Amino acid sequence: MDSKKLRFRIGVFAVLMIAIVLIFGMELYRLQIVEGEEHYQSSETYSQYKVVEAARGSLLDRYGRSLVSNRTGYNVGLNSMALYNAGEVNENLASLIELADSLGYEHIDTLPMNDDGSEYLFSDYSTTTSETYFRRFLKEKGWDTDITAPNVYQLLREKYNIEEELTNLEARELVGLRYELDLRSAVGMDAYIFVEDVSSEDLSYFKETAIPGIEINTVTYREYHTDYAAHILGRVGLMNPEEYEYYKTLGYPMDASVGKEGVEKAFEEYLHGEDGQILVTTDANGTIVGERTTKEARAGGNVYLTIDIVMQEIAERALESCILDLRAGTEDISGDDADIEAGTDARGGAVVVMDVDSFEVLTMASYPSFNIETFSEDFTKLAADEYSPLYNRSLLAAYSPGSTYKMVTAAAAVGLGVVSPKAEIECTGIYKFYEAEGYAPVCNFFKNTGLTHQHIDMMEALSYSCNIYFYETGRQVGLSALEEYARSFGLGEPTGIELDETIGTVAGDDSRYDWYAADTISGAIGQSGNTFTPLQMCSYGCTLANGGTRYNASLLSRVVSSDYKYEYETTAKTVMSNAMLTETARQAIFDGMLLASQEGTASSVFATYDIDVCSKTGTVQHGGLGSDHAAFLCFAPYDDPEIAIYVFIENGAKGGNLATVAKSILDYYFNTDEVAQEYVEEYTIIK
Repeated sequence: MDSKKLRFRIGVFAVLMIAIVLIFGMELYRLQIVEGEEHYQSSETYSQYKVVEAARGSLLDRYGRSLVSNRTGYNVGLNSMALYNAGEVNENLASLIELADSLGYEHIDTLPMNDDGSEYLFSDYSTTTSETYFRRFLKEKGWDTDITAPNVYQLLREKYNIEEELTNLEARELVGLRYELDLRSAVGMDAYIFVEDVSSEDLSYFKETAIPGIEINTVTYREYHTDYAAHILGRVGLMNPEEYEYYKTLGYPMDASVGKEGVEKAFEEYLHGEDGQILVTTDANGTIVGERTTKEARAGGNVYLTIDIVMQEIAERALESCILDLRAGTEDISGDDADIEAGTDARGGAVVVMDVDSFEVLTMASYPSFNIETFSEDFTKLAADEYSPLYNRSLLAAYSPGSTYKMVTAAAAVGLGVVSPKAEIECTGIYKFYEAEGYAPVCNFFKNTGLTHQHIDMMEALSYSCNIYFYETGRQVGLSALEEYARSFGLGEPTGIELDETIGTVAGDDSRYDWYAADTISGAIGQSGNTFTPLQMCSYGCTLANGGTRYNASLLSRVVSSDYKYEYETTAKTVMSNAMLTETARQAIFDGMLLASQEGTASSVFATYDIDVCSKTGTVQHGGLGSDHAAFLCFAPYDDPEIAIYVFIENGAKGGNLATVAKSILDYYFNTDEVAQEYVEEYTIIK
């Protein structure tokens, strides 16, 4: 090789090497000398992802009145890195507890142990969220999950260096707080929230304290704009382990809040939204030095319910007033022939109002009720109340319907040709067909007055609620046919409502272990094995009123976007069944129920009413102590029904007592502008 070429190549290579060394040297100088301090600080930072809670959608009534929305609140959290880096962890936590106590805030402590660590706060059969996390914590630490409370408490005290001279309460509070911080890293939970829902006035006390690691988080809380419809609305709360098993498949974090009951639970998929995420970088002192959004939060949809909150208030007030009047025994609200003593043991009740054509639930009330805003604080008292205010009687209580069932028997009798509507049957006061078997039931009119209805047709029998007439027609129709007709009206069948409901039972061969022929006539007047919820009975009333088509009951009107610009969900109306109702039977039933309002058992309330109302009263024998139960079913107007109403009161004595409740609702519905304005002025409907 030419020596000149070789020297040239060596020279080029040497120049390249010198250039590379110079470049690396300059970069090292920049990193170490020029930007050294900055990189030193960055090495002392900590980054973590935080969930940005999506705003939950609002709940509104059918006319857009706000029922439940959100308000902004503040939580005080703890950054464990900053807290531990500052040292004196227990001393700082003790000061933080003292600050919260002085401001009247109870800090979050889910360690399931009592105040001195001697006992667990769960049983062998419990499945609480706190217990689930606690057992996972023990496994993560390599401790026996069957370890006794005193032993695990001592291990925790030693692990966290809790001083011996502290009182039992002081030591337990520190152990609980250290456990909460430790738990987050052990099971992968989000950052610890020390105190929830701090007022804006008190935030400054937490911000200005010298305690390291304090973080202020802006969150949303449910805000209630009505004192009514508690059983419908439901509440929001943290998931239990069983709920988490489902919601984790939808991407929910372990500490997410979900609907627990009512429409908050039923429409969770619309209301929840989609949480966002940010990457937060903090320095060793806990100061945030950088934030970056990695996923935008998407607010939940706003749900319009089918209920009318003004009607709901009217119904709840009317139901309460009726029950309290019955308990007081101070007035006879059903007519001169009522027993003023009966009904003084009235317990609870329900009212359901539905649109006849759409089967939308306009009102669904259960008495007694409760204040959903203070549910947590009141829970112990509510759970112990003898009248069971937490029990949603409209959906969950299955009662015998009594004489409000007689329209089923009438439809079957006409449909099967057992009797024509105008054919008369003699009311003898005592039904003796099964007398040889020891069963001779009586007509209530005969029992109360010693008189009979004499010869009456179907319309009169419905009007005066003659048991003898329906004993005879029911016997001829037969048990199987009665059951078939009842189910065609939706009795003993799901209503399609979005909330949990009791299905009830229809009297039949399978509804009891022992069935006697005489039991058929008891079933024909709504007793025996017939048990239905108030919602089912109102749905049955709608089916009668519209000529026999039963749709799904619903509480969902529509769902719109969080900014109210787009509608993306409405309720689909589905035919659930077609009732076995001939036109002849329908007309007879309408006429008989109208006659009940004009001359019969509901005439004391509706005889002079401006609207023609089809109604049926029911007195329900229940085999227990106290007054009979009471039921009332109606729809109006007679010539073109629009709404159906069902009222039931436990130990309400007789169905006529309940007609005033329905009248209050009809007054509002058919005079909406005038009556609604009176209620808005007199009461605070929307807070």
